[in-house]
Amino acid sequence: MNSLEPFYSATDQSVTIPISSLPVGLYYVTLQSEGRTYSGKFVKM
Repeated sequence: MNSLEPFYSATDQSVTIPISSLPVGLYYVTLQSEGRTYSGKFVKM
């Protein structure tokens, strides 16, 4: 599985949360870059 840096946007700020600090589970991620929005999900085992 590829490493993925999750970004959680709150209002107009983006917060980066290291995967090592997250509990096991399924996460939905939204990435905003250059005016485009990418959505996806990843599972931490």
